[in-house]
Amino acid sequence: MLYSTILFDLSLALFAQGDVTKEHDDRLTTAVILDTPTTGSSTTPEGRAFLKLARVDDTTGSQIVEVIGEVGEQKLVPYPNDVWNS
Repeated sequence: MLYSTILFDLSLALFAQGDVTKEHDDRLTTAVILDTPTTGSSTTPEGRAFLKLARVDDTTGSQIVEVIGEVGEQKLVPYPNDVWNS
């Protein structure tokens, strides 16, 4: 149980807004900088990153997205597509 908690906390740290990780531990890097709140994150063994976006402010749009691109130049692409996310 402790192992899964550590992984969950690590995934949240990797998806934190801003570059707060550098002051804490050089082994951590910022993976995503968001303007939208997220309630979940996941990665594949190949390194693909996925987010569950929160829509608590009545905004519309995709809720499950894949993160494409480098930090600072990323796009959030609806996963698996726009129709499924509508």
